[in-house]
Amino acid sequence: MKSVVYVFDFPIVDIDPVRKFILVNSASIVLNFISLLAAFIVTYSLFFKKLSMVYIERSPKRYRVLFGLIGGILASITVLLSVLTITNIDDFHFIDALTIGLQTYFIFISLYGGGVVSGIFTLTCITAMRWLVDPSVRMAEELNCIDLIAFAITWIGLRLDLERHWRWALISTTTILLQSGFFIMKGMDLGELLLYIGSMLVVAVVMYFIMHYVIQSLEMYVYFQRNAMQDFLTKLDNLRSLHLKITRLVKRMQDTNRDYTVMIADIDYFKSINDTYGHAAGDEVLRQFSKLLSEYCPKKDILARMGGEEFCLILSSGIEKSEKIANQIREAVAGHLCTLPTQQSAFITVSFGLAGCNRDRVHTVNDMHKVMDEADQALYAAKTAGRNRVSVYQAGDSAGHSRRLGWN
Repeated sequence: MKSVVYVFDFPIVDIDPVRKFILVNSASIVLNFISLLAAFIVTYSLFFKKLSMVYIERSPKRYRVLFGLIGGILASITVLLSVLTITNIDDFHFIDALTIGLQTYFIFISLYGGGVVSGIFTLTCITAMRWLVDPSVRMAEELNCIDLIAFAITWIGLRLDLERHWRWALISTTTILLQSGFFIMKGMDLGELLLYIGSMLVVAVVMYFIMHYVIQSLEMYVYFQRNAMQDFLTKLDNLRSLHLKITRLVKRMQDTNRDYTVMIADIDYFKSINDTYGHAAGDEVLRQFSKLLSEYCPKKDILARMGGEEFCLILSSGIEKSEKIANQIREAVAGHLCTLPTQQSAFITVSFGLAGCNRDRVHTVNDMHKVMDEADQALYAAKTAGRNRVSVYQAGDSAGHSRRLGWN
């Protein structure tokens, strides 16, 4: 019995191993991109949550630079992935286009989270990585020009007075069309181009809802955090925030041999202002007075509204220097003409009570509360002596007098 051997002559297909691996695992690449984008969104939320008060009000550039560098590092990883997929700069396919298109969202998020400074650093990292790993300088230059235009579109879009979803639609659609034009020039056929546009639109919608949820959640967090720790009227720290900062200060005092002064200020005859001009006028007086206090209180020190017309300052200076500062504030307040909502004007005066402390006197939070009671007693002495003056606590002055400050 003869055996029959059938020989099948298959054509030999020369496929680059790396290219074959990438094409077979294209879904994994896309998932990697999306995972990195998700990691950047999480980073954005952490930065926004932790630094929201600093970010919005003081805007330190070092945090924006750090945020932009984080986005740039994650985006640089995607550049490495995209370089593996692109083998022919004049023959772009769907997976090539998708890997490039997804990189742009790092610029979007960086601009959303940190503004122009963060966006520039992210864009710079992407540009530098392309020039480092891309054998074709021409392609790197072309892609960087596309991202630079996308950066400009995003920056302009964020500055437009539009609803958030319309701004996102404008930014995403314009960028997708811009990139599509580039891919058409590179020889992408119509079918793959339509697949790319459809995929990027889906990504844009998904990213919008993710970002919308994250931003909305963080804005609510900032809103409640601000209302919990900030006085609504004067924008200074409230009593709750003062308690927290005192706790931190007591711990810090044990490490430094520095004198501190507790200063309590109270507007004289404030009730008569409310009775004469109305509560809206009283609120305006409080706002203007808080601004004057802020001008004389260093940012590293503590300034809070305790309630009503009472304010507390804790200065990192001794009694003598603090007494001079208090007198400077008192004179500035006395010479300041408060403009009221009723188009009327009024002069006000303020009284101060001071008490000194250091780490030898203050070991616990309760010790600091006692010092604040002493400052309150000094304030009572200033009021008794005729108001519009600064009084320093002396042992035995106003013995037994201590108004309730709300300490637990």
